[in-house]
Amino acid sequence: MLENIQKVGSFKIRGSSNMVLRTVEESKIPATRLICASAGNHAQGVALISAKVGIPCTIVCPEYAPETKLQWTRMYGAEVLKVGSSLEDAARYAEQLCDQNKWLMVRPFNDVDVIEGQGTMGKEIYDHIPDVDTVVVNVGGGGMIAGIAIYLKGVNPNIRIVGVQSQNVAPLADFKTTNEFRYIEPTTQTLADGTNVKKPGGVHTNILRDLVDEYVTVSENEIASTIVHLMTNSRTISEGAGCLGLAAILHRKIQVRKDEKVCVVICGGNIDMSTLRQVYEYGLRNMGRSFTIHLTTWDYPGNLSKIISLGAR
Repeated sequence: MLENIQKVGSFKIRGSSNMVLRTVEESKIPATRLICASAGNHAQGVALISAKVGIPCTIVCPEYAPETKLQWTRMYGAEVLKVGSSLEDAARYAEQLCDQNKWLMVRPFNDVDVIEGQGTMGKEIYDHIPDVDTVVVNVGGGGMIAGIAIYLKGVNPNIRIVGVQSQNVAPLADFKTTNEFRYIEPTTQTLADGTNVKKPGGVHTNILRDLVDEYVTVSENEIASTIVHLMTNSRTISEGAGCLGLAAILHRKIQVRKDEKVCVVICGGNIDMSTLRQVYEYGLRNMGRSFTIHLTTWDYPGNLSKIISLGAR
């Protein structure tokens, strides 16, 4: 499922638009401004829907948020503020602004209407593949996988739902057995910046426990090589957080039968070009298609030519 070809480059427009439109329709007092905390994808969704409904918005993002995502967010007319070294820092500041100014907070995952909007992906998956056996979903805050799981488990409880996180940021790694989120250091970074959420859950915590069948993790190397794999084999651009599910399949983190019908969500394609260049080189090395040789040799006439000749063989 290619959510990276959405207008905003990710699935986030589904939840933000559902939440904002429902609030605008039902509220007797119109919102004066929208505000959200985001690492980039949710920001674009909120910025686009704010432009559509004519309500100004402010986006608070952590310092590490990719400039590519913020550039498009500004193009939709949003005010962008960089605050803190983590998404949690940005969220706290956004909550303060919201409380002080009585603005409308559009949360990235901890909201029933947002989760319902993301759940439309589940309906589309079932409409196109009614006999699907397994759905593999990337997980950050858990809103997307919760929405998808609610719908799919509702129509067929036997559909397996698998959540995938970056090995660096995997608070849900032990959740099924301990019912607790693993502690992640606030400054921890990952190539999958869109899923860099240290504390997921909220109104949907029970869904993450009861309706998701298992959680697996993938390494930074595996994420990088999967981005390259998509580019070279499918001519598709994915950000790190967008291809975690495919990385789990390619690197055999999930057991799949030969006759099993599997749907993988590619949920975002907003990757910074400088990052993409580095990832491409890194991914090629990880796939064994590129390497670097370091050697020390004597400096005398003709020696470099001999070394190059050896390499050419």
